Amino acid sequence: MEYNREVPDISKEEMAIIVGENIDRLCAVEMRPRMPTTGVFPALYDKTREKYSHPLVYLAAKEIIKKTKEKDHVFILTGAGCPPRYPTGESDGPPGAVALARALHLGLRLNPIIITEERNFEPIYGMAKEMGMNIIQPDENFSSRTNPLMVIDFPAGKEKANDSTIEIIKKYSPSAIIAVERIGANTKGVYHSMKGFQIDPNQFAYLDTLIELAREKNILTISVGDNGNELGCGIIMNTIQQVQPWGKICQCPCQSGIASSSIVDILVMAAVSNWGSYGINAMLAYLLEDISLIHTERMEEKMLEVCVQTGCVDGDLDIPSPSVDGISLEAQKAIVTLLRETIIRALKVHP
Repeated sequence: MEYNREVPDISKEEMAIIVGENIDRLCAVEMRPRMPTTGVFPALYDKTREKYSHPLVYLAAKEIIKKTKEKDHVFILTGAGCPPRYPTGESDGPPGAVALARALHLGLRLNPIIITEERNFEPIYGMAKEMGMNIIQPDENFSSRTNPLMVIDFPAGKEKANDSTIEIIKKYSPSAIIAVERIGANTKGVYHSMKGFQIDPNQFAYLDTLIELAREKNILTISVGDNGNELGCGIIMNTIQQVQPWGKICQCPCQSGIASSSIVDILVMAAVSNWGSYGINAMLAYLLEDISLIHTERMEEKMLEVCVQTGCVDGDLDIPSPSVDGISLEAQKAIVTLLRETIIRALKVHP
């Protein structure tokens, strides 16, 4: 039997959708220590995918390109944990946020601004350095440095959120707001860990208001999550409540579950939130024909080394470790390798 080895005559758009499908599948491989046998994540991904007619990373990357222009500001929200368990945050979220900031600047010449609590600054600064980015202060101009990245502290507590939200959106007029592993409040305005415990509201910034105001102003909103307690997961709230052990009834007095109630334009569910962010970068790399938008395996290793050095905790292991959600450093690097190889081959076949 002979096989037809000719490249199918398909359009660039059709090929992009195929590439997006492959990226989605790579980023949705469930291998967290306690998760593969539960079926929780596949249910969350499948329900999210039902909401859209195309691959999730494809939609996210395409809309970012469509809704932004050179020198626009883009907010990236991250930071999932708080003291005492997470003194400088988790290893899932900040690496994805920094990698995304890098890709958005290099690929689209956007001005990335990471918004989080000040306790997360040290690891973010360190990771940015390893990714070849220069930290600038809020009073500096983005044009003053090569590969600039601004990091802004958002005050903790709901009572300060509204004024801070109005001020920061008015000052920077972002074209898009993208959350990477940023926990969202449930229907009662309470934040929860995956295990159903309340997160101290006095130590956690209420960034839901940024998403809410952005949607009122028709600013593009995208969120990357992996459990259902992240910003934007209100899109699949019913499924979260059905499949997550603490989805409907949590272990705190509110008894209203961990499911986030906020809504975004595009929700990207990935087995690890960092991977979802890397998946968006890979899709941008294909659409913009620039493989450099996907960071390297060595960059990934260096970012996770920074996490250990600055006290970031693996959210599943509860220790500073060069791993993410209980998944080894080798696996984190392998995901980057697979994404890079996927795009390299796709660009050779259908540039």
